[in-house]
Amino acid sequence: MSSSSLVYNKICLHSILQFLRRYLLLLFCTRNKTAQPARFYVCVNFIVILLYIHSALDEIGLFELVTTKMGLEKRGSNFRRFVQVGRVAFIAVGENRGKLCVIIDIIDQTRVLVDGPLSGVKRQAMRLRLLHLTDFVIKIPHSAREKTVKKAWMDTKIDERWQKTVWCQKLEAKKRKAAMTDFDRFKLMVAKKRRNNIINKELRKIKKKMAEAK
Repeated sequence: MSSSSLVYNKICLHSILQFLRRYLLLLFCTRNKTAQPARFYVCVNFIVILLYIHSALDEIGLFELVTTKMGLEKRGSNFRRFVQVGRVAFIAVGENRGKLCVIIDIIDQTRVLVDGPLSGVKRQAMRLRLLHLTDFVIKIPHSAREKTVKKAWMDTKIDERWQKTVWCQKLEAKKRKAAMTDFDRFKLMVAKKRRNNIINKELRKIKKKMAEAK
């Protein structure tokens, strides 16, 4: 946008604001009943002026500046996990808890048809509140056969990609911690103490060197 057009838009905006101020004074200060048509005319013009001000601010760039400072800038949706055919989900509740499945059809707003030929999950209807959606999606048609689902699962390498996720690693660590005996927990405590002692020792050395350098 050129500097001349920017100055012109600012001048127009200033004149519009002055015009708007006079109309508002006329609107709120007039008490005569015969002035109702004039008030309606003022209201219509008020709406038109607001729309023009919005467009002028947008052209100048002030609207974007104001919304950015207020934290109201337009942002894309941060939500990326949608309920869709081919979406891989983690079963959080039930007899298949901890297993992966894939949505092969949507029954209604609360239920989906899932299948997990390689994870031991039989084809069944399941409520969405029992599932946690993952980032993985495989390309399958609606109500695909088990053979098709299995092939798409293997081609996408869902199991390998799942093992590399932080989600899976946290679940595995939780399982290992739950399976620990009292002696294992004691050894873990001793190992943590030794680690902390080593870290504190090295930290004291660094602080001493920094103090000597000063």
